[in-house]
Amino acid sequence: MFSVPEHYLLHRSTFNTIKKRKFHLGAVYEGKYLLKRLSAAIYGKEFAYRTKQAIRLPLADYMRDGRFREYLDGTIIPGMKTWGYIDMNYFYSLYQKMEAPENALLIWKAVNFEAWNQLFVDGRMPVFG
Repeated sequence: MFSVPEHYLLHRSTFNTIKKRKFHLGAVYEGKYLLKRLSAAIYGKEFAYRTKQAIRLPLADYMRDGRFREYLDGTIIPGMKTWGYIDMNYFYSLYQKMEAPENALLIWKAVNFEAWNQLFVDGRMPVFG
């Protein structure tokens, strides 16, 4: 990367904006310039310069898998009960209705929070599978 010219890494482009009812002409640096140029050459400009999009993961399907359930029952839930940060009745109610995307996301956040606690507070590696 050190051999790539700087203007390919951060490309300076001119932009126009209206700020506080005043016309402003300035410069901005466009990141990933080289990557976007290469992508445009291969996949087309529509793909390379499109706006960012969220990627949806099938969390509920993943969490219904038997291996995840074993991990949850054997490693995560005992830790959650020990710490007491998470209302286990609420957690179980979310797990019962996991098909709702917002419930799956809350469960995922709770599991990750517990895994983080086990790794960085307890100093042990949470084992999955």
